[in-house]
Amino acid sequence: MRAPSLSPLFAKQVAGNRADLDVWPDGVHGFNNVVPKTGHAVVEGISSWFNARLSA
Repeated sequence: MRAPSLSPLFAKQVAGNRADLDVWPDGVHGFNNVVPKTGHAVVEGISSWFNARLSA
């Protein structure tokens, strides 16, 4: 993982916002739209993350 890819994550955390980083082995950019099985798990994970924050 390249450092420039992490800069937005760290900036959000420093500003006091909640930011999580999920790493999906062999996941290429946009793989949640391309690989059905893995993509479905990613979309479910993102949805549950948002739902947990919105209901808090």
